[in-house]
Amino acid sequence: MNGAREVPGSVFVALVVFAIGIHCTVAQSSHAASGCEVVYRLTEKADYQEGCFPPCMCPILFTDQIRGTFVMGPIQPGAQFSSREVKFVNWIVTRGEEEFEIRGSGVYRFEDDFETGDHSLDLLLRIDGAGPKLFFSGWVPRSSSGGSIDIPISINGQYCYDTVITVNAKPVENDSLLRYSLAADSTYQRSCTAPCNCPAESPRGLQGSLVLTPILEYGTYVEYGVPWADFSVPPLSDLENEIGFRGYGTYTLIQGFAGPAHVFDLCLRENNSQRGRYQNELTNTDPTFPAEFQVVVEKQDQTCIDTVLSIHAVRQESLIFEDGFECGDENGWVASTR
Repeated sequence: MNGAREVPGSVFVALVVFAIGIHCTVAQSSHAASGCEVVYRLTEKADYQEGCFPPCMCPILFTDQIRGTFVMGPIQPGAQFSSREVKFVNWIVTRGEEEFEIRGSGVYRFEDDFETGDHSLDLLLRIDGAGPKLFFSGWVPRSSSGGSIDIPISINGQYCYDTVITVNAKPVENDSLLRYSLAADSTYQRSCTAPCNCPAESPRGLQGSLVLTPILEYGTYVEYGVPWADFSVPPLSDLENEIGFRGYGTYTLIQGFAGPAHVFDLCLRENNSQRGRYQNELTNTDPTFPAEFQVVVEKQDQTCIDTVLSIHAVRQESLIFEDGFECGDENGWVASTR
């Protein structure tokens, strides 16, 4: 890629650290200059390509649609360039009748002002549950504005057989962010499943918040990205620690003649463990969305131990805004301390 700079070994090590625990299988204007975290959503100009690039001439090249979200951290000023952490990359690629997921994190760097100069993007991504791969852009001129990002990243610098992702994304406007808090009847429960036979724990209170934003709309079929979900289970005594869940996912709502049905699909890390998948089957739901929704998700692929989250999400007004974007407290727009 023209203008590409070699990725230092320290950058790769840092990205490997970012990628620990991201695996989940069974899945700017003035606000950008602030200390806020910002939700970004891929636009229709984003795409995923896999195949041969010059100088190779093999007749293989797939160009697929890609959708989803990621979160951009606050600006970290530096002597030569500034940077922003990129986290909770949560993308879905559509290839014909099939879909696969891309998860990961990394670093976005830019020279001079956020709106001008060169910029670069390094992401460590897991594609369809495979091992992490480093995607990089090199330093390239910035051509977007208003907080948007338009930059291609690839494994081999777009040389011969390669995978290239055009990351074209914009900050999500406030009216497209649906913020929810968990109602008092939300619960966490752990119990046994076959072949084990042990008593179930009593349900415990589940607290927290999550954010939705639409990423795909086909009439009565609407898919929402969950750029951030942050739950906790308070300790029962001073001898216990809080149980925390943090992650991202999708929420799909389907309107039909038999009434609305929904699917909630979350990748959550419990405390410092590896991320796990929490899902429900397609089930009917009360027609109360977007004011609220209730769903029970279970952790997938568990042996004996079954973790169940009963989620009653109630829409809330945003807490603090800066230039129309949710900012939260000094810990970011999610107001999380974990």
